[in-house]
Amino acid sequence: MYNYRDKIKVNSPEEVYQKVKEGYYFLNISIDKSKEEELVNYLNSKASNDVIALHCLAYCYTYEIGIHKDYDKAFELFEKAAKLGFVPAQNALGYCYSYGQGVKQDYDKAFKLYEKATKEGFALAINNLGYAYQYGQGVKKDQKKGIEYYEIAAKQDDIRAQYNLGYCYQYGLGVDIDLNKAIYWYKKAAKYGNVTAQNTLGLCYYHGQGVEKDYEKAVMWYKKASKEGNKFATFNLGWCYFFGYGVPQDYKKGAALFKESAEQGYYYAQANLALCYYNGQGVLKDDKKAVEWFKKAADQGYSRAQANLGWLYQNGIGITKNVKKAIELYLAAAKQNDITGQFNLGWCYAFGIGVEQNDQKAYDWLKKAAFQGHEKAKLMIARFDMEGRF
Repeated sequence: MYNYRDKIKVNSPEEVYQKVKEGYYFLNISIDKSKEEELVNYLNSKASNDVIALHCLAYCYTYEIGIHKDYDKAFELFEKAAKLGFVPAQNALGYCYSYGQGVKQDYDKAFKLYEKATKEGFALAINNLGYAYQYGQGVKKDQKKGIEYYEIAAKQDDIRAQYNLGYCYQYGLGVDIDLNKAIYWYKKAAKYGNVTAQNTLGLCYYHGQGVEKDYEKAVMWYKKASKEGNKFATFNLGWCYFFGYGVPQDYKKGAALFKESAEQGYYYAQANLALCYYNGQGVLKDDKKAVEWFKKAADQGYSRAQANLGWLYQNGIGITKNVKKAIELYLAAAKQNDITGQFNLGWCYAFGIGVEQNDQKAYDWLKKAAFQGHEKAKLMIARFDMEGRF
């Protein structure tokens, strides 16, 4: 009998091993960080042909628990345990094939492994099989079939399947949109620690989707997910503090949370932290740091960060002036339909800033921005028309 839901803390490597043997999910078992290396040594001492030790050690290599990350080694260990018939390892090996961790991505092989583990009633594999059907990975896409498997796993208390069901009901994937059912499944998953569900539930309360709008409850769920390291929830919590939704407005706290999320690589947090530095809100004004964080977000392809970074390059704010670079950034943002990038690019073509003056290109980009509601772009288009330039 497997326990996919409950999270427990143990005091020794022997207890970790025993709990996995009892059916607990390895990643739901926590041990003091100071004992992680001892855990690895213990597992190594048993790993020659012990499927549980092999399986646990593979997770240690995957998530840097007491040892350096090594996807190749993790794959090798999962494969060995799977060949010895350990069902959780069959599922984990399928995951490696799904995401190309330690092996070339192969959805067909992943699907076969999930299917094999599913026949043994392993809920994590049942959920993964549902996901494969939902998105057509290794099998012909069949969203209704995906729902069937999610429901089977969800009834076995798999919190991932519960979240996936909520998502399907929210967006009508394989089922009719039903926000009440979406909230029901999100709550079940969130209650038992699914951080994605907690953050999503926070968003539902923030926007009033399927529940009455309640900023305080949104903050409560964001806090739960943020505490577990969810970068999206950390940003959302920062947003609430920055603008005073459900909590007293606190620029400093908001900016600190933006930074925490930004350091985890979330591009939207990086761009908002850059704005904090540019405007001196919650932090000391620092144009160089604004450039630094806009760059991080822009490098991830975030269009608004590209447009804002372009502005800093155009005007030499926090960085050496480089109009050519500004145009490149405006164009990258504009091609993603970013309203600021479109307007700034149109402006540059209208007045020959960094490019050869070109009324046609100016008009085209300004019109795109105006269509999205940019007021200055609307005025520019009206000016073009009055002057008979078109």
